[in-house]
Amino acid sequence: MSILGLSALLYAGSAAAYIADLYGAEARLLGWCLAGAGALGGVLAVLLGTLPLRGAALPVESLTWLIVTNFLIADGFLGLRAAGALLMPVVTLASLVPLLLPHAADVGARLSGVHLFAALFAYGAFALAFSASGLYLVQERALRRRAFHGPYRRVPPLLWLDRAAHGLIALGVPMLILAAATDVWHRPWTAVGTALMLVPYAIYLWARAGRGLRGRGAARLAVWGFTGVLVNLLVLSLLVNAV
Repeated sequence: MSILGLSALLYAGSAAAYIADLYGAEARLLGWCLAGAGALGGVLAVLLGTLPLRGAALPVESLTWLIVTNFLIADGFLGLRAAGALLMPVVTLASLVPLLLPHAADVGARLSGVHLFAALFAYGAFALAFSASGLYLVQERALRRRAFHGPYRRVPPLLWLDRAAHGLIALGVPMLILAAATDVWHRPWTAVGTALMLVPYAIYLWARAGRGLRGRGAARLAVWGFTGVLVNLLVLSLLVNAV
């Protein structure tokens, strides 16, 4: 089995552990260790030269690595253990792209270092905002149903989740604007794709500041925004490779 295959397997194990932990099993430490081992595998794949440095593999693997490391920090220092049940399944699916399409068309070729840093920073922030918003929806539904058992006890308070999602999106939007601006002269179509991902988040910030958007509506918009990020990054790689 390749290093990338092992990393994907470790991510899948971490996802299962965090889902079990959400429902009461004390599997947080196992999930954290498996996710950390998977991220280390991604680093080793680059260092040992088993990950193609061109093509869709490197950008996608970089994104998964950034999401995982951000989550490991959030879980380790903030105790955001419940987010693993949402993020690690997404990471597992994303980690399959370098395995299935190691030499896919290079949708990110010749991008500047500033663009890549800003974009990956923004995507990491949006991923954590997605997890906070998803957990908000889980807990809000449990409260409405008075279901004070199962995953409810693992999820942070609603107000904390709402504020966390807002803060992360407020950090991610300027970075994604920078990513689009630094690439507009070199790869206009890439800049357009990046700009399109800004639309739901710009609406989120506008509605929150000007319309007082909070709670379930804000959480749903944040979830849909990150869905657009995944479609742009993962599905675009598949389509470009198929053409």
